[in-house]
Amino acid sequence: MNKLKQALVAAGLAFAASSASAVTLHGATVDFSFDESLLNGLFGTYSVVGDELSFSPVAFEATAPGTGLPVITQSTTPLITVTAKSGYTLTGANLFEQGGYERWGNTAGDTTVVGAGGNFYVNNLSNPFSAGSLDDVKTWAEAAADTAPTDWWATQSAGLDSAESATVKITNVLLAWSSSPADYASINKTLVSIGIDTTAVPVPAAFWLLASALAGLFTIGRRNSAA
Repeated sequence: MNKLKQALVAAGLAFAASSASAVTLHGATVDFSFDESLLNGLFGTYSVVGDELSFSPVAFEATAPGTGLPVITQSTTPLITVTAKSGYTLTGANLFEQGGYERWGNTAGDTTVVGAGGNFYVNNLSNPFSAGSLDDVKTWAEAAADTAPTDWWATQSAGLDSAESATVKITNVLLAWSSSPADYASINKTLVSIGIDTTAVPVPAAFWLLASALAGLFTIGRRNSAA
């Protein structure tokens, strides 16, 4: 009996812990839910505005010190459940990411490389994305005169066929490589945003017919009472 009680207590504590780490954020027409304990610290803080869930990454970067070896930083969000509020359905999911990069050294561009990409999973279906070619290379003199990183961004989207709920997850990869100590390559991520498209559920025509009939009965009732 004692062992059974101990098992029940342990199960209760485990359930309470998992419930405590579950987060639900309320948007305009959808709710976002995920397990906060599975959120890598690289993604930083999060917030919801309208129907857009945004993460503000902290130190999500890859910097190559010129050793000739690639530096890769990668991380994945928890599985995020998106649920439409009453009166709405989901029609699409959109990803937007941005950050900055620096490539210093040989302006021919063949001694440094940076890249950003990943996968936008919607209902477990893979939708790869990439920032494309990041080709802005500066000499050390140019970099000293202008230290601001060059912006990059990436987008991806997936359709949702008037669903009531869906799951999304993002895998992120940053890559930096420089061939020698005379070169420098670095890239960071500053924003990850998931936007959800919704549409209002149309009211059935039968509802309006019923409403009209009830209104007519109410009007007739008032006239009879007045008579």
